Amino acid sequence: MTPPAHDGPADTSESTANAPRSTVNISGELLGVSRAAVRLVRVKTGRAYSLRQFTEEAFAAQIQTIAETYNDGRAIQPDETPLEKGRAP
Repeated sequence: MTPPAHDGPADTSESTANAPRSTVNISGELLGVSRAAVRLVRVKTGRAYSLRQFTEEAFAAQIQTIAETYNDGRAIQPDETPLEKGRAP
């Protein structure tokens, strides 16, 4: 199992200090390419950009795609029930 990645300073703002956290395991290759993409944005734009921001944007884009494809374009509502651990069947 790959340990959680910590790229860049932790977000210590009050709004995120008490927010629920989650760990998602991804392949080392995908993590490496994601880090490279984050660094590319930093170099090309000169702006601060974190792996967390990248991840949240990626999740939001995929959620929108799934809503459009499988939920008639309607927003998907949060579900607090934990998913089963491990790989999808």
